[in-house]
Amino acid sequence: MKWLSQYNLMRCGCKQELYVSEKTGHKVILKKTEIQSGVIEVGVLQKLDGNAFPKLLDYNICGDEMHIALQFIEGNTFNLLREAKLCSFTANQLLLNALVSLDELHNSGFIHCDIKPENMIFDSQFHVYIIDFGTAQSVQYRRVRDEWRGSTLFMPPEALYTPETVDYRSDYYSLGKCIEMSIGHELELLPYNVITCLENLGAIIPNERPSDLSEWIKILKT
Repeated sequence: MKWLSQYNLMRCGCKQELYVSEKTGHKVILKKTEIQSGVIEVGVLQKLDGNAFPKLLDYNICGDEMHIALQFIEGNTFNLLREAKLCSFTANQLLLNALVSLDELHNSGFIHCDIKPENMIFDSQFHVYIIDFGTAQSVQYRRVRDEWRGSTLFMPPEALYTPETVDYRSDYYSLGKCIEMSIGHELELLPYNVITCLENLGAIIPNERPSDLSEWIKILKT
């Protein structure tokens, strides 16, 4: 990635670095990951074309790591919601936009398999972005796994007992639990539609979850 030499290192972490261009102010994230998950992430991002995901800029293999250059997204992860006081409008918008972004991913033919607060970013307009596709699966060429590679805290029950049945609805469960835990004790103060939607997404039995997100998107828009 010779072009990255034109950027200055702004922030450094063990798994990613933030670079900024002096000339344009353009920011780039350089993510470092194991090759297996890196290959999956690059493959997914090459096929995604939407506003709900970071743009893939470049990638290469360096030793036993994959280095992936991504568009930097200005915003905060859902972890910040634990400290925020959400009004009814904000809660509704965040949930609505999270559903729209997840629906966009699913319509592109992928299951994320690791929806959690760290992988959900919202900006100042409450647009929601989904990041980190190292455990994602193609619906068409889905790989049956004998173990869940995503975060166990938001793992749907079927991933533990019947991993061959993991599908779109598994992401619904993870998203519901992700938002519930991010909002925390403020949950009971949220609008009825938001609470009901989260309960529906987080149903233990997959068949009791929505078959798709279109109806809830319609309800939350009204």
